[in-house]
Amino acid sequence: RCPSHMQPWMSPWTRKGTRQENCHAGGCDRRLAGQHEVTSLAQRLAAALAPLADALDTPSKRVAAPKLAEMQQAGVQWPAEFHPALLASHAGMVATFERKGGRGALVKSIGEKDSTLFQLEGIDGEIHAVTWDESGLLVVTSSGTLAECAGAAAGGKWACRQMSVERLPAGFK
Repeated sequence: RCPSHMQPWMSPWTRKGTRQENCHAGGCDRRLAGQHEVTSLAQRLAAALAPLADALDTPSKRVAAPKLAEMQQAGVQWPAEFHPALLASHAGMVATFERKGGRGALVKSIGEKDSTLFQLEGIDGEIHAVTWDESGLLVVTSSGTLAECAGAAAGGKWACRQMSVERLPAGFK
């Protein structure tokens, strides 16, 4: 048999079905065998992602930021020796909290000047964050525990219970 550079050129379709089908074009390398599946998968993936790429490439319409109401001083009278550090609001009511001790004050409506003190019961550690929704408060303490305070404050107390979930990462100060 003559060396490959001396072989007469044969069109690929005359050898269809063999591994050496594309030898004349440099396709005889065994490492490239089976690449058809990868190529096919890449083409399908590119076709599936094309609409997403087009959408991301298209400049989006700028949405104007909503106009916020001007801040106004409320003039709420806090109880003596009460120093609020956190605030949560829900349904027109505002609750403020001291970080240490679990004390809070409730203002029942925005225009009201008086506040009512309450104590969060069942909270261990300093309060790190608080949020308020229709089911009540969710409190995060500096120890990483989560506490749920259902309902609302009644009789100067707001009952809370620690949730049975993993503690959040330590390091809150």
